[in-house]
Amino acid sequence: MIKEKIKFIDYWAKQLVLQEQIEEIKSSTFTKIIFSIDGLLFILHILIITPLLSDPIYDVRSENGYPEMYQYFKEFIIVVLLLRIVLKTKIITFLIWVFLFAYLLFDDSFQIHENVGYYLANTLSLPPLLGLRIQDFGELLVSFTVFSVLCLFLLLFYRTAPVLFQRATIVFFILLCMLAFFGIVVDMLHVVVASKRITNYVLGSIEDGGEMLVVSLMTVYAYYLNFCYSSQLLRS
Repeated sequence: MIKEKIKFIDYWAKQLVLQEQIEEIKSSTFTKIIFSIDGLLFILHILIITPLLSDPIYDVRSENGYPEMYQYFKEFIIVVLLLRIVLKTKIITFLIWVFLFAYLLFDDSFQIHENVGYYLANTLSLPPLLGLRIQDFGELLVSFTVFSVLCLFLLLFYRTAPVLFQRATIVFFILLCMLAFFGIVVDMLHVVVASKRITNYVLGSIEDGGEMLVVSLMTVYAYYLNFCYSSQLLRS
């Protein structure tokens, strides 16, 4: 029984990869740059509630602010890096993640799930419930549909896919769940309880700041897959 548990733990440790390469990722110049920009933008975001800075372009909650533009940039980088993996390793199944991150990029840029969610909510006559607007339920429906399609493709191809794809999928899936927590769960909580200005600021900061952090983790991991881990696998 104990041996089986040890094998189980060892299997997942190897699947996640990050256990033995975490120091390599942390010491990377790319990692330091990505998170340094995150930190700078969040500091500027905090300063907008002080007399020192009042321009909303530094607000992480702003749709057209610098933090949002930086999110677009990181999502674009992820798409490029994953496409590079496809070309480098010939692992076509990585296109599943390419399409997912391309969707996230276009969704953030053009508010796809908000617009489609609004249309669906009105077309299906979804009722408001639990303090949520009908548009919120429409947005949930769109997000659930995209997530379901992703899971379907992963279930179809995961078991027969190369090890690199399997390990990357586990990490990206965990990070995607984290992104969903901030982008959906915290967002809905924000809608329900953020009636006061300070509550609105705090929850909005947690939501968008959390998304910014998770997308940075995704970017760093995509970089790591390109220039560290995939090269190691190809040589082995």
